[in-house]
Amino acid sequence: MRHDDALPKKKVGPSKGAQEIAFMALQNLLIDRVEKQVHYDDWKAKHERNTPDSTADQRYQARRGLQAKGLVVIDDNKCWINSNLAE
Repeated sequence: MRHDDALPKKKVGPSKGAQEIAFMALQNLLIDRVEKQVHYDDWKAKHERNTPDSTADQRYQARRGLQAKGLVVIDDNKCWINSNLAE
């Protein structure tokens, strides 16, 4: 057995803090609208309303971090939560 096999598998998820808030903003927007994807600007506006004390760059970095982790997909100004992640 390799050393890596003995380690528990880490579940992929948003980092605590800014990324978690950004993820929840998208998740809530999708639920409220009963849609699988929304326009990026709508997510951006919802995220801004949820975090009025953070800067635009902090919010952008949080959303970008979610995309870099593969948790959120953005294509043609539409965004959605990646449903192809391993459980």
